[in-house]
Amino acid sequence: MTDRKLTIDQANRIADGLVTVSTNPVDPTLWQVEGDGLLEAHEPMSETLWRRMLQSYGETTSPTKFQGSLKTLLEEVSNMDIDDLDHFDMPEDLAQIERVSTFDEAGVLTDSAGLVITTDDGSEFQLTIVQSR
Repeated sequence: MTDRKLTIDQANRIADGLVTVSTNPVDPTLWQVEGDGLLEAHEPMSETLWRRMLQSYGETTSPTKFQGSLKTLLEEVSNMDIDDLDHFDMPEDLAQIERVSTFDEAGVLTDSAGLVITTDDGSEFQLTIVQSR
């Protein structure tokens, strides 16, 4: 590995789809790094630093990833019967979940990650997912 700065093409090849690197529209000397719930500007960097940064991206949970995990969990819980909910000491209200959709799937006009939870009586709840740190 070398200490020379990578080109954007080299950075994208190494990232292999985890994130996408492009020229920052505000400052063309910077990289714009975009991924699942991620938008950052960075100075171009060496391969060693870039690989270290990619490793940290792979270890973090983004709001979008958390949204998907929470959606899957709520869908699984909504398919449980009352006895299963009692067995796992979960509130019986969770059995009333009819549908779980992401904001995008439900057509909610926002850039935030989140879920729309619809219950069997037609009530609808929106859960916004914001990463605080």
